Amino acid sequence: MNNTYFYIEPYAHINYDNIRVVVYDTLSGNSVCHLFQDEHLKSFVKHLVNNQNRSVCLNNYPYDSIKEFVEKCQSSHVGDTVLNHPPFVMPMRPKFMTNLDTIRSSTEMLYRVIPWISNLILYTDTENHVTGESMYQGKYIQALFPVFEFGEGLDNNKLKEQFGRIRFTGLKTISIIGNKFDAELLRFLTADYPNVSFVFYSNVEQFDFSDFYDGAYCLKDTQLNLWVKPHSNIGFTKSIIEKCNEIGIACRLLSCVHEENDIIENENVFHVPFYSGNNMPFFEHNVFLNEQDILSQNLTQPDILTNMSMNSNFFGELYIMPDNMIYANPNYPPVGKLGDDWLDILYQILDSCWFKTRNKIEPCSQCAFQYLCPPPSNYEVAIGKPNLCTVKP
Repeated sequence: MNNTYFYIEPYAHINYDNIRVVVYDTLSGNSVCHLFQDEHLKSFVKHLVNNQNRSVCLNNYPYDSIKEFVEKCQSSHVGDTVLNHPPFVMPMRPKFMTNLDTIRSSTEMLYRVIPWISNLILYTDTENHVTGESMYQGKYIQALFPVFEFGEGLDNNKLKEQFGRIRFTGLKTISIIGNKFDAELLRFLTADYPNVSFVFYSNVEQFDFSDFYDGAYCLKDTQLNLWVKPHSNIGFTKSIIEKCNEIGIACRLLSCVHEENDIIENENVFHVPFYSGNNMPFFEHNVFLNEQDILSQNLTQPDILTNMSMNSNFFGELYIMPDNMIYANPNYPPVGKLGDDWLDILYQILDSCWFKTRNKIEPCSQCAFQYLCPPPSNYEVAIGKPNLCTVKP
């Protein structure tokens, strides 16, 4: 009697939980989401996933529930059958395979972390220019607002000294958050990193545009993001956008949104949801994902492999705040401060939120969608809920 083997295609991602199995096609974006009808199917899927060549002999599972699942996978082109010999199908392996414990073990290995730092985020001043506007306040940072309630301002001398001891070989972007345009800081940064992109975040009502126009025109790749208040008249920003375009600077308006009524009907405005503590229905309707949202993302194989190994929302970012503390993300404990030895900072980064993936948090670690969902973000921290979805409420 010939043996028939069922296997999962190498471009398909498979995972399961207590109630379902999900097979996702990274080529087409199609998927099979199949509920377990009995223990036979659950045992079959466990064997399939845990087998190193992702194949199972169907002769050992003569059950209708398994036949139905196999046929569904075949019709969706995420799995197929072969006769006589079990196929070897290489399972997906995480893109990031470096052993973090190995990196921690030596100074030479720690320096390998430096090229991972791709976005340097500098909060430059401490003035609260939107007094009374609670939308920008909060215990957690949800977006890059130019509002600060701590520190005396970024110490440029300490920053220069700190940067003089390291070279960010993988740096692609420098983000500067603040309402004061610091020409001295910019000259220092462009001297060492002339080819990086600069991104500015400021309050439209407080930013010093004349200094910005004079100092930023020479930058190669620059974007200016201006926060505007909901329900405010933004007609005056047209001239700002035109002036930025004249000198080759991309300009975008950002607006903080608590509810649907805060949306500004303007094609130049990018709306950013903000959790205030009492607008959960707005987030449930506009931010939370349901099963269909997750499966309709058209994820590629690199997307899924990245979700297995690192948090793409946080990875590569390094924040320096107005109190001169250094963070992988300011919603988590600091990794150091200006003046600290870089080796100590790099060591702390290895234990940071850069590597906070959904397989490490509940209830996501027990969910079949864990590597298909976007990684944890600042919203989960602000809301105090580890998963912003309806799959596992």
